[in-house]
Amino acid sequence: MFYAVYENGMVDMKQEFAQLHKSGNILFFATHYDYTPGYRYYYFIDIHLQSIHLQLNGCKLLCMIRHYEDDIPCMEFEVESPKYGIERVEVHRQHPLFSFYLSRVAHIIGLINAIGYEAYRKHYLRLE
Repeated sequence: MFYAVYENGMVDMKQEFAQLHKSGNILFFATHYDYTPGYRYYYFIDIHLQSIHLQLNGCKLLCMIRHYEDDIPCMEFEVESPKYGIERVEVHRQHPLFSFYLSRVAHIIGLINAIGYEAYRKHYLRLE
């Protein structure tokens, strides 16, 4: 499965990359792999289907991971930043009936780009 996620939160999802709409304000392209039951890893790709990291304000987004805790979908980012190195942070938990989390991810990425990763980490993440 391939995804085109737009800045406005819209998501195009197709079986073949060639079928994706590639016009407009695309935030990123991605594909996913299910390595273990209950875990889906989303990797960023470019127009040539090469794996890339998404450069944001103050960090690089390496991949996204969706998993379930007590039947509640959770989304984590694997992030690399100069101050914290590589870390995995939970960025979103959603109601089980809400189905498309990649729209929410587009909003979170926009927020990180606006205020920077360190400010986002400080004000929005529940870290010990």
